[in-house]
Amino acid sequence: MKAWPFFLKNIFFVIIACVVLLYSGYLAVAFSSQPPLDAHAFRQTQTSLTAYWFIHEGFKVFYETPVGGPPWVIPFEFPLYQMIVAFVSKFFSVSLDATGRVVSYVFLLLCLIPIVSINKKLGLSGSVLFIFVAVTFSAPTYVYWGRSFMIETAALFFAIVAIKYFVDFFYDSKSLKAISLFVVFSSLSILQKATTMAPILCFLSLVFLIDVLNKAPSAKMISMGKRVFIGGLCFVVPLAIGVLWVDATDKIKLLSPLGSQLTSAALSQWNWGSVSQKLSLGVWYKLVWERSLVTNIGAALGLFILIFPFFVGISRKVKIIIACSLALGLLPFLLFTNLHFIHNYYQTANMIFFMYAVAISLGEVVLQQLGRAVAGLMLFLVVASNFIQLDQNYLSQIKKTFGGENRDIAVGGILKRELPRGMQFVAFGNDWSSSFSYISQRKSFTVPKWFAQYDQVISDPEKFVEKGLLGGVVACSPERPNVADLIRWSSDGRSWKLGEVHGCLIATPQRTFDVKEVQQANCRGGIDSAMIEDRSGYKVVSFAGWVAGSNVQDIVSDSVFVVLSTQDSKLFYFEALSVPRIDVNKKLELPSSVDIGFSRIIAADLKPGEYEVRIVRQSAGSYQMCQMTKNINIHDYDVN
Repeated sequence: MKAWPFFLKNIFFVIIACVVLLYSGYLAVAFSSQPPLDAHAFRQTQTSLTAYWFIHEGFKVFYETPVGGPPWVIPFEFPLYQMIVAFVSKFFSVSLDATGRVVSYVFLLLCLIPIVSINKKLGLSGSVLFIFVAVTFSAPTYVYWGRSFMIETAALFFAIVAIKYFVDFFYDSKSLKAISLFVVFSSLSILQKATTMAPILCFLSLVFLIDVLNKAPSAKMISMGKRVFIGGLCFVVPLAIGVLWVDATDKIKLLSPLGSQLTSAALSQWNWGSVSQKLSLGVWYKLVWERSLVTNIGAALGLFILIFPFFVGISRKVKIIIACSLALGLLPFLLFTNLHFIHNYYQTANMIFFMYAVAISLGEVVLQQLGRAVAGLMLFLVVASNFIQLDQNYLSQIKKTFGGENRDIAVGGILKRELPRGMQFVAFGNDWSSSFSYISQRKSFTVPKWFAQYDQVISDPEKFVEKGLLGGVVACSPERPNVADLIRWSSDGRSWKLGEVHGCLIATPQRTFDVKEVQQANCRGGIDSAMIEDRSGYKVVSFAGWVAGSNVQDIVSDSVFVVLSTQDSKLFYFEALSVPRIDVNKKLELPSSVDIGFSRIIAADLKPGEYEVRIVRQSAGSYQMCQMTKNINIHDYDVN
């Protein structure tokens, strides 16, 4: 194939491929610093948390994902991707968030290298590659999840390389290089993400078996037996490695109370799905029509492109290749139905095979049967449909910024500020998501509602972190633990403050106010509320507002105290929790990371009477009594 004549002949395909590739690359790089709190933040922060602790505590085979309490180890996949991300981030001193996203996208790009080789070995035309690039890199599944902080594209890359060496082995069964590298990359893929490679191994073993049976009549018994033995090893070894890894991780998980509920046996139904689910037309409609065809391949047009080759007179080889691609796309839905139904990012593992079938159909069939103009028009319409889907469903997420208005950023930022390094926290109401732990850069036991010892953690959270290192308790649950639970616990031989942000209660140790000299000051801010509330049958007094210094050099407070004074001038000091106030930050032109607001909740167990509420702020070692005041009356019926 001569380069220039080919490019000129396929100029339309080349231009679309280049434009699409540049745009997807722009989105991947331009918004790479976004924290992994966009779609499926649970999984993204779990991956990023592991990479973070690799950087700070070194690599471990049975790695820490410190969100489930000591001993912090709840391994699932072998952490190849996390290792690479941690190394690149630390070596080049670049943001972990950006590194994770860019490395993910690079793995997606690298998939093109083995695909070029596969195309050449299968004897496909050069136009197939450019059509494949245009369809794949415009598909919302790959534009979005290809730049996520997840292992998906790494597992996919290893799988595609394994397929490349399977094709080499298929055409030359004596190639030791092809056999060895197929085993290596199959093993890497299954270790990185078993649900990506397992369906591929199943299908390729079937293809291998059919090929052996087809050649059996003409093959010598010894030769056929040798091929079956070698081929069998190619599939057994990666599967055995995957099984051994799962068995080892299950044993490690049993060391943790939470991990014991996350073994492969415990998650079997969750992973495989039910028989009724596999037979449900509604499930298949969602997976095949909505997630695959509508979102990524132009809906009805994509369906036409996929089935058209089977109704026209083309070579049997092309039909078989397209059929194999479709089977590789559909088999993961059949095997891991529930995972694919619940998580739309799982389609990263198999959507590429639908894209490949579309590329072959357009480049090898439509182009020959209906002409270059029709093939070009169809490609343009598929890409246009993909960009419409991207704009409607994903683009806003890609461009989304996260600041104090986001719950996880707010809670994580507060914990990072309040807890010294090495201290840990317990969190409720966030499932067992790693988002608080990752943003705060602190180890935690984030307790899911289904945890068998949930009530024990509420009663005695210290037992579920390392001894003497509990520095915070977070409760975002509408149920228990509630305000009463936290106030009773924090006042039981402890001196902890309690505040609230985005519906989450946060308790941390409070500083005692023992300062004799307090200056009068004109502060900016206000006491927005000082009220008695009934929280689930328990009476509390809650305070909220914001406070800042009067000059530019002294805006941010080091700490804030709520002061209650009685008519006989008796003073009660309560340290408040500094919380985000994005509206004030915009007004004062402060970064969203600065917490200018305050919150404090106390039990309504004060002596009935009238109290004046004032604010003391600490800044640069001095304490300032601000001029703003508010009055609150506490009656007998307000007291618990």
